[in-house]
Amino acid sequence: MAPLELLKSFHPCEYPAEFLAARLRGKKNGLFCDWETILAGGNITERLRNTPFYPYLREHGPVGVYRFLQHDHLWVYTRMNNRLRCWFKAYFSWHELNTLIVCLRSFAGTENNTNLPPLLQHSLLHDAIQNILAGSGNFTDALQELDTFFASSAPADVGLCAGYETGGMQGLETLLRNLFWESFLCRKQPLLLKTFFRHLVDFYNTITLAKSIRWRIETEPQLLPGGMVPLERFRKAFRLRDLAPLLRPLRLQMTGGDPPAGPGLETLLLKSIGARLKKYSRQRTETGDILFYLWEQYRSNRNVSLVLNAAFAGEKRLQKGLVL
Repeated sequence: MAPLELLKSFHPCEYPAEFLAARLRGKKNGLFCDWETILAGGNITERLRNTPFYPYLREHGPVGVYRFLQHDHLWVYTRMNNRLRCWFKAYFSWHELNTLIVCLRSFAGTENNTNLPPLLQHSLLHDAIQNILAGSGNFTDALQELDTFFASSAPADVGLCAGYETGGMQGLETLLRNLFWESFLCRKQPLLLKTFFRHLVDFYNTITLAKSIRWRIETEPQLLPGGMVPLERFRKAFRLRDLAPLLRPLRLQMTGGDPPAGPGLETLLLKSIGARLKKYSRQRTETGDILFYLWEQYRSNRNVSLVLNAAFAGEKRLQKGLVL
């Protein structure tokens, strides 16, 4: 299928790739990593006063961490030349797909779009998508207009309205993720980025499978194709109701007493991806340096967000969720 377009267009930037990679290597050294400070309790926002997160937290509350990440993505993307934008379009689309889903959840839940402008303030979502979300009178109209927009970039019926009518918001999210993951994997991009996305497919499939096992769902979960691990191995793990045969090939092992789909599993999988990216970055390629910076920024933001939103989760459980 033709790649579905999610991102807006910007004027060309002619920075050489090695110049941007060098800037990001320097920025990576300044990313927040003082986890002991914010795990110590107290007013976490005040403990982050001297960090780049603070202005966003003051303005938006805990979701300000996500606003900061959007702003950082905007900064990086607008400083990429056209070749880098082409290569990294799938990475930024992966994040903006989550923005789109959050907007659709809000729209469907409130039946109005008044909550959407702050979600889109620094978004890389295509201008046409933002206009549809901001200008549609109701949720159904927005889905119909999005169907028309996506059909203009890929000559196929995306079927958002049908997906929502059949499966509600959960069905719509599953449809969007499946469509766009297929689109991400079919894009022309360096082998490193293609491999990264294949590991992310394994991550999502493993989490999906773990939830099905934990909640004793009888129907086989819908899995994404294109990962490093064959789908039949996931299906076998589902039939056995046991993650161990799946985790062993990934060289991962759950700690005793940690349930499937618990915070420990997600942390293990994300650490595994980060370790691979760190290894790739040692090869000192522009692609590896840029991707590792983006991942480390995402990891830092995820950890801060987890701490801000899990004040009552308990320190032990919280530490299991941090990707350190």
